[in-house]
Parts: sequence; structure tokens; C-alpha cells
Amino acid sequence: MDSNLRKDVSAGGGKPLIEAGLRNLLVDCAGIRNGQRVVLIHEEGNPAVEREVVAAIEQGARALGATVTSLGCGERLAGPEAIPPHIVEAMAQADVTILSHYMGAMLRLRPPIGAGVHVLNYATNRNVLASRWATVPYGVWLEAGDAIARELRGATNWRVTCPLGTDLRGHVTPPPASAPTQPFTVLTFPIGTHNPIRSHGASGRLVIRWLASSANHDIGDGLLLRSPVTAEVRADRIVSLEGDAEEVAKAESLLHSLGRRNGVDPMLINSWHAGINPQARPCCDPEKDLNHWQLMSHNNPRLMHFHAVGHAMPGEISLPVLDPDIWLDDRQFWRQGEFLLLESPAIQDILRRHPGSEDAYELNHEVGA
Repeated sequence: MDSNLRKDVSAGGGKPLIEAGLRNLLVDCAGIRNGQRVVLIHEEGNPAVEREVVAAIEQGARALGATVTSLGCGERLAGPEAIPPHIVEAMAQADVTILSHYMGAMLRLRPPIGAGVHVLNYATNRNVLASRWATVPYGVWLEAGDAIARELRGATNWRVTCPLGTDLRGHVTPPPASAPTQPFTVLTFPIGTHNPIRSHGASGRLVIRWLASSANHDIGDGLLLRSPVTAEVRADRIVSLEGDAEEVAKAESLLHSLGRRNGVDPMLINSWHAGINPQARPCCDPEKDLNHWQLMSHNNPRLMHFHAVGHAMPGEISLPVLDPDIWLDDRQFWRQGEFLLLESPAIQDILRRHPGSEDAYELNHEVGA
């Protein structure tokens, strides 16, 4: 590590050390080099985005020789269309943009702004930045992510079950030949999930506990149900909801409201994906901030989620499922929230090429639920 970077970001006073995670973000992920123009965007007013971590990222980027512009944004954004023009302009001119702000999630499936590297940073507080989720070398998960994508590619059908009674299955809609192999236009740090799998003909039961933001447009605070509601799904559409009448009414009201607001089918399920990084940890509580919890926890294999409300991915709502079993073409990939593919020889070999990463695939069970 650059000696200046080490000096500027080492923690003291008994607080979690963030040096390794910071280097992983700035150097291994973002690739910041001397002379580059770097824009750092952070969310103001959110306790999950710690000011001292924002400052450490700024100091670290400058220590690497970058010209740094740091911009805060505290307003609640209706969607990516509402990102302030001065931020869009700064991103368009930057070599690297690091977004410690939920707008980064809004931009993942949108056309890129400018030609620079864009990184959505989940590690916005010391506990996450010092955790093994953030300190396992970024290269481990680049290689693992590519290997996982190769294993998932080409599947024709899927099935998802969970302990609460979810049992949903459907076909995989292959992307058009012109579609990019990597639909995300924003890198994530740390890495935590695979590309969304477009659904076709989803049918069965989906037990719903949470209706959280898919980070496409603002949905308000989301909805944490006090008792689960079971959706009957036919041909990708929720045709009925069963459960406590008050909870059903709340869920229906939110879905229909979002459908009307965005001019889309409120009952449509369009795709899904699951967490792949066992070290992912939300370090937050769904009771206090459901949308932030979903943004963080969906990276852990204990969670998968369906995208709903509208045909275009990722819809407007995420419907998380805890401790799923998932099959693709009758081969089980997730078992009660454990990602079985990490046990394969090819993916285990990655750890041997990165000494010190032997614990990268150990499951962190603490996901806040």
C-alpha cells in the first residue's frame, strides 16, 4: 500500500481498522491512479453513511495522487432522472466516480454517465469497511463472479422454495443476442450478487414478509409486514394475496400505488437474483430502515429477492426471501441460504491463488432477520 495512503487512513482509538478495506475499494476495485479525476458522492443525513468514512475515502484518493471532488446530496431522489445536474455533469467528466449514496443503485441498469469507472460503495461505515466482506481481495470475487456467471448461464428453468412455504418456479428468458453480457453499468464494492435472471411463466406460491425498494424509483419507506402474506402467482402475475386482512390490504395498496405512479402492471414479477457472498453483512436493522437493509443484505446467500411491479428490470419493488432453496435445471445451487456452488473445485481453486483469503466463503449468518 502507498505509504501516504496508509498514514492517512489508519484508524486508532480502538475503532475497527479500515486500511485494508479502503485500499481494496480505491485501488483494487476503482483502480485509482495518480493524476486521475475522481468524484466522490455521499449521502448526507443517513447515519449508515459515516462522515469519518467519507473523509477517509477522500483522503485516501488524494494520497494516491488523484484530483478529488467530493459532493454531498441529502435530498430524497424520486428516481435517477432526479439526480441533480451538477452531479451528473461531474460524473460525466470524471475518470472514477465512487457513490456512497443509494443513487448508485438507481444507476446500475441505466446507460452509463460518461466514460469513467462508476462504483456503488456499500462500505459506508467502519463496521462494513473493516469486515471480511470488504477486506477479502476484490480480485477473489471478480474471479468467483465470472465463474459463477458461467455456471448460471444457459439454464432454462428455475425453482425457489423457502421454509415459510414459498414454492415458485418458472422458465429463464434468454437475453437478446444484442444484450451485453454484463448488464450492470456500475461496479459494486464489495461484490455480492449475480446478474438478474429474467423470469418467464413464474407460477406457484410466494410468501412475502417485506416489500422493499428495488432502487429504481423512490417508494417511500417500503413495507415490513407484521405477519406473512402469501401471493398466488400465475404466468408471472400475482393473482391473489392471502393472509391477515389488514396486512393484505397494506401490501395491495403499496403495489397498486406504485403501479399507478409509474404506469406499469403492479402485480407483475419480472426477474430475480440471489446473494453470492457469504461474508456480506448489512450492519443495519430492517425495522429501522427497510430499504437500506435490503440494499445491503441482498448480497448474502441467505437472501434472494424477486423484482416486481412492471416488466422492465428491476421493477419498483423487491420481495426478499430468507434462507431459500434454489434450483436451476434441477441442479440445486442454494440450500437453506447456503450457496453450494462455492464448494466446487474451480471456485475453491480461486482461494489458493489468493493466500490469506481462506475464509472468504464462510457464511456470515447475521443478516438482520
